[in-house]
Amino acid sequence: KEYTNPTPTVIDNTNNTGGTGGTGGTGGTGGGTGVSPVPATFSQKVLLEEFTGTWCGYCPDGALILEDLIDHNPGKIIGASVHEGDPLQVSVFNALDGALGGVTSFPSGMVNRQSYSGQLMMDRNYWEGAANILLTQTPPCGLAISSYVQSGNLYVTAHCGFNTTLSGDYRVTIYLPENSVTGFPQSNYYNDGSLDPNSPLVGLGDPIVGYAHNTVVRTSLTAELGDAIPAAKMVPGGEYVITKSASTTGYNVNNLSIVAFINLVGTDPLSHKILNVQEAKVYQVKNWD
Repeated sequence: KEYTNPTPTVIDNTNNTGGTGGTGGTGGTGGGTGVSPVPATFSQKVLLEEFTGTWCGYCPDGALILEDLIDHNPGKIIGASVHEGDPLQVSVFNALDGALGGVTSFPSGMVNRQSYSGQLMMDRNYWEGAANILLTQTPPCGLAISSYVQSGNLYVTAHCGFNTTLSGDYRVTIYLPENSVTGFPQSNYYNDGSLDPNSPLVGLGDPIVGYAHNTVVRTSLTAELGDAIPAAKMVPGGEYVITKSASTTGYNVNNLSIVAFINLVGTDPLSHKILNVQEAKVYQVKNWD
């Protein structure tokens, strides 16, 4: 029943230039074609990890909320839909469920894995408020992404840049989400209009046949909780570059995106945190911003 992940392999981990310590480090050299040296500042972005399932009748409403937030905050709010209990479930769910205290409601979501209004895995009505607060922060790091496909394999290079010295278990994680995934009918409690007569889900059926699932996390190219970033790279001007690969078999490459983020792995659910995130399409060179 569970979807089988392609086996990711490390292809390269070279060109890791570090800046100098202290307060005035210089930028890195840039890790690849189209990626510039590490800048002095980065824009803050947030990752909304949504927990969902085809069996969940409330979940298409959560999907609409997530899509609306992405549309109204282009390039700032990035979505990653993690399925449970259906054929779209992958090992990412098990890792997050185990490390972050357990997912008890659907749809729910985490915004940069930080609590808001006392909730880490929060109700969909809190997602926007949490994101708006986090978007006002000044991040200590940022990312750039490049990728290509060759012989049926996707190769992704993530650049992690820093303008502050960090100490702790910081990692880089790379998700591979896919849009417009069909063939998995979606339960829909909004069909008869009793929950919300104005919902665009009214009259679509229960289940919705031909439903297009978006931002579906298909696999993690890194370990599910990320690959460790060396402490020597987490200094002003430091740059850590990692390249990973996975098979594209079973995916529509045109609908794939690459989501890379820098995250702190804590000792309990409330001490995990995502510092910053970047998204790119396959073949796109997404520079620092």
